[in-house]
Amino acid sequence: MSALDKSLREQLQTELQRIHREFGTTFVFVTHDQSEALALSSRIAIFDHGHLEQIGTPEEVYTRPSSRFVAEFLGQINLFPLSDATSDGVTTTGTFAGRVLRVPGLAAGDVLLGVRPEHMRLGDSDPGMGNSVPATVTQASYQGATVQLGLSTVSGNLVRPLSLTISANSDQAQSVRIGESVWLSWRTESGMALEETSKPTKRRGE
Repeated sequence: MSALDKSLREQLQTELQRIHREFGTTFVFVTHDQSEALALSSRIAIFDHGHLEQIGTPEEVYTRPSSRFVAEFLGQINLFPLSDATSDGVTTTGTFAGRVLRVPGLAAGDVLLGVRPEHMRLGDSDPGMGNSVPATVTQASYQGATVQLGLSTVSGNLVRPLSLTISANSDQAQSVRIGESVWLSWRTESGMALEETSKPTKRRGE
């Protein structure tokens, strides 16, 4: 359905879901459209160079990705490399750009903290609770109902690109300016500890 316009594509997605419910037959649907995969599937298998990275329900692979590849493949995600991470058995704590950040789970050493943009909040000052980092607005793209923000934050000599979507009708959308300094914050439980890559699934005999 890649060559269809947006409206017709959405109509056919609804029709496929109806046919599937009516006949109860297993469908194998191959797509490179991540949102389409999440919308139509009851189970999703994600491959990277022929290796099975993860299989599960749409919610499982989106909210609990097994690796950085899966997390980045399924939608937008903001990534923060944590240094000197330690764990108390429940929560992992590390530092990024001099900020102490926490993520659920057990990890140690260098940890990659991932958080989906929809779990982040934009503010003009440090909220003083949960996870928060300073950032600079680099882009603002009006998309009708929403405004897509591009942001960046600095850790040492490394500039990390970030993204955030806000309502076009919000006060923030009316006031945000490119070059403005802001704060991004999110709850600890909204983050995820990610591996840089997952181990390839071995085939029989290997």
